[in-house]
Amino acid sequence: SGNQLFGVPGPKPTLADVPYGEHERQVLDFYQATSPEPTPVAFFIHGGGWGALDKQNVHKMLDVPKLLTNGISVAAINYRYVQQAKAAAIEPPVKWPLRDAARALQFLRSKAGDWNIDKQRIGANGGSAGACSSLWLALHDDMAQPNSPDPIDRESTRLCCAAVVGAQTCLDPKFMRE
Repeated sequence: SGNQLFGVPGPKPTLADVPYGEHERQVLDFYQATSPEPTPVAFFIHGGGWGALDKQNVHKMLDVPKLLTNGISVAAINYRYVQQAKAAAIEPPVKWPLRDAARALQFLRSKAGDWNIDKQRIGANGGSAGACSSLWLALHDDMAQPNSPDPIDRESTRLCCAAVVGAQTCLDPKFMRE
């Protein structure tokens, strides 16, 4: 199958297709490491130009069994694509996949007690568009809204680290042309 790392099939998630928003693509898979203490989390954002692929690519990018064996849980997200944002007249269209990554991270933190997660040790990773989204989260000011009526919005969007492959390092077309 194409859902493999080094020829080894990836494990099934502990929790699959958990919604973190209203849209059908706003779902995540969670692979829970067994630990008496809250675990760090590898937060995977798939690539595909914000318009292709999905969270199953986690098994091509990360050695999920090794992470789990070493006490690191894994979350892999889907997000709304730029073409869906364009159809909804969102400007710039990349806003949806980026904001979805932030919302999924906040949702994950909101589940810390239930899923045995250490909120302070969440690192993002991905390739290409997922790498760019990871860096965007890592370098963006915290988007938590402490006074929001939505408890998920109150959670931090800060990461402890980002480990990425093939990231776009700029999203400003004017700057890129210059």
